[in-house]
Amino acid sequence: MTTKKSEISSPDSSTSNSRSKNVPLRIIIVLIILTTGIGTAVFLKKTAPKAHKVEPVKRAQLVKVQKCQSTRTQVTIPCFGQVVAARSVNIKSQVSGEIISINPNFDIGARLKIGTELLQIEPRDYQLELARQQAVEKKAAAALELEMGQQDIAHQEWQIYQNSGAPMPPSAQLALRQPYLHQAQAEYMAAQAAVEKAQLSLQRTIITAPFECLVLDKQVDLGAQLSAQTTVSSIVATDVFWVEVVVPIDQLSWLDLPDVNSTSGSSANIILQGRKHQRKGKIIRLLGNLATGSRMARLLIAIPDPLDLQRPLKQRQPLLLGDYVEVNLLGHTLENIISIPRSALHNGNQVWIASTDNTLSVRNVNIVWKDRQRVFIDRGIQQDEAIILSDLTTAVDGMAVRIAQATESH
Repeated sequence: MTTKKSEISSPDSSTSNSRSKNVPLRIIIVLIILTTGIGTAVFLKKTAPKAHKVEPVKRAQLVKVQKCQSTRTQVTIPCFGQVVAARSVNIKSQVSGEIISINPNFDIGARLKIGTELLQIEPRDYQLELARQQAVEKKAAAALELEMGQQDIAHQEWQIYQNSGAPMPPSAQLALRQPYLHQAQAEYMAAQAAVEKAQLSLQRTIITAPFECLVLDKQVDLGAQLSAQTTVSSIVATDVFWVEVVVPIDQLSWLDLPDVNSTSGSSANIILQGRKHQRKGKIIRLLGNLATGSRMARLLIAIPDPLDLQRPLKQRQPLLLGDYVEVNLLGHTLENIISIPRSALHNGNQVWIASTDNTLSVRNVNIVWKDRQRVFIDRGIQQDEAIILSDLTTAVDGMAVRIAQATESH
């Protein structure tokens, strides 16, 4: 029996022994696999290509620049104004009567020379009055002459009376007829004045142009009955017109103003709208009050020969009263100044300079004057420096730039 049990249990024992023998083998296989994997990893790491660090390339901004040159320039103040008459007169009749003749050239829009007869009023009443006053003058002259004769007689009698030793009369003036002489002299002077007045009234029956003029209005015609102070016509002088302009008060210091800071005024160029021809003028006065609404200073500019009569007939471009014109006032001259386009100015008083090391430099500048197109600077930019004209989206001090094209300042 014992022998059978032993035979029955022997298969399990053989299986257990077999597994025990396989354990070391498995460990060896695992170690081999790990070693192989680690070795491969180390090999791949050592033999893998290395990635070199590449420095980023700085991209320089392409810019257009202008070389700065010191120059001199004249301050020009642009403004607008209206043409007005320098002298405007309403001609009125100084005597009454009927208009018996009228100059055919006396009409609206006509140009008349000084002394040109405009019209004549019926003169006969004034001629008769002059004759009457002349007769009165002659009568007074005769009375004065008679009294002068009486004066001689009175002086002779006075000498005889003094030599006789008789008592002196109470009034020597009465004895010498002094009051009579004064009366005769006064009547003669009054007669002379009446004659002069009659002559003046007769002269005033002819109305003439007081100066070279342009007729703006005519209110009478042949046969009209005039009374004293009746308006006959409105005229303006043609030797000079004025243009009234307004400028900011802070710009007056750039101008020569008569009786303010100079004996003569600054010159002005007047540009006629729609016409190529320009006219020359001069500031003659700073008006004493500001323009209503704008609070700006008012200036008067005189323009000689406004009708352009000195030029050939076909080349004339006359100024028209009431016309609006563009005016450039020529102010003081700026010396040693740098001029740049307005587009090159940033943030009110900054410019961008392309330095010699091809980097951008932000500069603060001092602005002396600026007009519609240009800015004039006296500090902050040096001669021959390159100012950047390009409009950059972002401008940082020290950023790299490349110069595309350089132009000279002007």
